[in-house]
Amino acid sequence: MIADYPEYLWTKQLMFSTQQYMLINDFYVSQLLPKFHHYHLDDSPELTSCSMTFDRIEFIPLPYGSEDLKPDMLANFYGKFSPLTVRYVTDKTGGGKMPSFDYEFVPFE
Repeated sequence: MIADYPEYLWTKQLMFSTQQYMLINDFYVSQLLPKFHHYHLDDSPELTSCSMTFDRIEFIPLPYGSEDLKPDMLANFYGKFSPLTVRYVTDKTGGGKMPSFDYEFVPFE
């Protein structure tokens, strides 16, 4: 999801720089759904975003790396005073092999 509202120049610049960065790193846009999502922001109620999906030009396996978000980032993750409370969601369907809606939210400790 990335901001996509043509009347705001910064959204075009953001989309351009994102695509440029991904191209430099051997990815291409495989799917783009413009104005896919509408926000409910007090200061910009008209703002929309697109769904942009990238694929690697050539598959190159890389070592997995992950870092925890800093506590101040968690506190306002969804906006001011709207914290992220779920660390991850576990799939209880055997890796998607069984049709099920079973899942579990694992909160931050």
